[in-house]
Amino acid sequence: MSYIFRSDKVKVGERVVVRSKIFGEFHDVIGHITYLGADELRIRPQAQGGMPSAEEEITIAREEIHIIKKLSPRTVRNSDIRHLELAHALAFPGQEQQWQDQWLLSTGFGSGTQSHYGAPLGASALFQPIPIDEIVDFYQQRQLTPRILIPERIGKQAETLVREQGWRIGSEMLVLTRRLTTVHTAAASPRTHIPDAPSMPLQPGLSMATDLYPLAPPDTQWTFQISEHPDTTWLHDYHQGLALRNLHSNNSTDLLPETTLHLLSAPIDGELGFAELVSDHRRIALARVTITRGLLGYQIVSPVLVREQEKMLTAFNQYLLHWGMAKGATDAYLHVIANNKESIAFYQRLGFIEHHRRRYAVVQ
Repeated sequence: MSYIFRSDKVKVGERVVVRSKIFGEFHDVIGHITYLGADELRIRPQAQGGMPSAEEEITIAREEIHIIKKLSPRTVRNSDIRHLELAHALAFPGQEQQWQDQWLLSTGFGSGTQSHYGAPLGASALFQPIPIDEIVDFYQQRQLTPRILIPERIGKQAETLVREQGWRIGSEMLVLTRRLTTVHTAAASPRTHIPDAPSMPLQPGLSMATDLYPLAPPDTQWTFQISEHPDTTWLHDYHQGLALRNLHSNNSTDLLPETTLHLLSAPIDGELGFAELVSDHRRIALARVTITRGLLGYQIVSPVLVREQEKMLTAFNQYLLHWGMAKGATDAYLHVIANNKESIAFYQRLGFIEHHRRRYAVVQ
């Protein structure tokens, strides 16, 4: 089991795997915790897809528990993790992207950006050796620090590598998703690709079983606008919003130098938009919005603090989700730092659910 993901304590209601040792033999049970006591744990085996079930509870004595590990709320396939991470790679192509065996190598505009990493996104990456020498050489030749992305599960080999070589591991991130349509159909946008990518079919949305939340209409108290190209003031406000967010979270990830922000508007292999929420002729929230491989991705920043912040953010999210659905996206995704419980709870109220986790690692 992973040593860098899901180390947080488990709670009643969460989906977990419990490995118990009874009469010298190990037994695994996957399901939802119904009781956590000092002497015993009770777990109800999951239904298909990781959904809660009405099965009879299983009681396991504390002394029999060998390992208990938190899981994602629903069953997630490795192919879905790969599909989502490839969509994100297309959304942030950076300056250069190329394949090295089963690893996608990207360069960004700084060592902390979403475009700077090597990632095991080929379909056979789990079964082939990591081309670590080639990855390190690729970044060093460009005067960049070698940095790799470790997506949960499909990055098992990378997880072992960074542990053995003592790479510095970054913050744990949650990838949250929500369905935009009640019936999955192929996205209206054309098939997308990354140059020289191993052949991978475009999926009609993510397969994870999840509750279907109705998509509420947005509050019309604010004005929503989205354009194909940002102006200089939009980029300035976006940079200010990134700085404010990172200041509050004590995190410098993805903060681009202001002089290179215009590169965010470079064409991508998919839909690209620059959204804003306006009140009294002032931008109060912004988002760079993408649709790649049929998935809507975005990150909201606020350049100013406003009254009714949660109400405003709720309305902006609803506008973005409706826009994505109208453009043919089947699902939406976004990233939240794992220890940001407030933001996670906020997006759960909007119908998002945890899909998988990811971390970056940098060579020492």
